[in-house]
Amino acid sequence: MPDRSQSSYRPLGCALLMAVLFPLVFASPALSQDVTDRSPNLTGGWVGVPGVAQFHFLHRFWKVQDNLVNSPTLLLGIPLPAGTLAGVRYASSSRIVADVPNEWELFGRWAVQLGGTHETAVALTGAFNGAAGSADGELSLSGRIGGTRLLAAGRFLGDAGGIGTTGWGAAAGAAIPLRTNLALGADYGATWVDGDRGRPVWGIGLQLRIPVSPHSLSLQATNSGTSTLQGASLGGRTTWGFEFTVPITLARYLP
Repeated sequence: MPDRSQSSYRPLGCALLMAVLFPLVFASPALSQDVTDRSPNLTGGWVGVPGVAQFHFLHRFWKVQDNLVNSPTLLLGIPLPAGTLAGVRYASSSRIVADVPNEWELFGRWAVQLGGTHETAVALTGAFNGAAGSADGELSLSGRIGGTRLLAAGRFLGDAGGIGTTGWGAAAGAAIPLRTNLALGADYGATWVDGDRGRPVWGIGLQLRIPVSPHSLSLQATNSGTSTLQGASLGGRTTWGFEFTVPITLARYLP
């Protein structure tokens, strides 16, 4: 019989290897999708800059009895013209669907900047979650008052948690600057499945823009498991973790 203990660690090993290689091989001086402009569970509708792909490594931990369980989520996003973004997320040890530890999400996003002194932006995201077999969507709104960026989102889950029922969610958050390269991100939201409200989803993070580098780092506490639309909408046990962002300037590697 196959060794389950070894096979269960393969996704984690691959995730850790990618987390090490991507910053070393592909790091560029271009601006990354900065975590200081968002909160742990809300993206703010970012679409990036064409020609500069984004690699994000999110890792969250929680304790079950005497065991420390971890779940890495990898994101690869390709900004396209006309304010659009195409991307994929993959997470191992996901808690979204029972007995399905490997979760993946294909998503696309379109955003428009409304301009003005408040830097208002509206974004529409469509996604397909492979673990839940669900078509999901999000409408997000962001704006700035002073130095603080305010975030809001409404979500639709075609099959919430893979149990055959639809879900609706709403969340709000903020990214509050503390210093030049430091911000506090926080959010709170709720999801209704068949009319019943589930456990509220919350997140708080210390958001750091790493000086003299294109990277940013978020140290987080939240009760969401992954960063997919399903993962960021369905609350569970408290997790602790970090997110690291890496921009990839494609023109340096492609003709």
